[in-house]
Amino acid sequence: LINYIKKSNFYHKEKPLQVTDIIKTQRELVRQGCPFLPTAFIEFLKYFNGIRASDSAILGIAPLDDKSLNIVDFNVRLNASKDVAILGYDDEVFLIYDGTEDKYKLIDKHDMVVIDHFLNNELAYAINSILHL
Repeated sequence: LINYIKKSNFYHKEKPLQVTDIIKTQRELVRQGCPFLPTAFIEFLKYFNGIRASDSAILGIAPLDDKSLNIVDFNVRLNASKDVAILGYDDEVFLIYDGTEDKYKLIDKHDMVVIDHFLNNELAYAINSILHL
């Protein structure tokens, strides 16, 4: 997954995550009621701290060139649920992390029904579902 995205010219890719920004972001998300971001997602952000395609995105940690990819701001605006964090989206679904179940889930943007779910160790499949790789 990492190598494919590195070679691709179809995505706007932010600079890799700076480790010093992780703690601040984790605190801000938890203050909102979101779970801590899972380790696998943070490891992914160390390569690509936010990705945007024409119809999809994986959110990242500030500071970002593309402010719309800010995971904290995005969750403040659109996440009314507790114990989950929105990690990305496409035209139809949100990719969330459910901290109570320790799973990634795809949920329909309109009726908020779970369409699919992935175990904590299946982040690559979840990201693939959003970015349509």
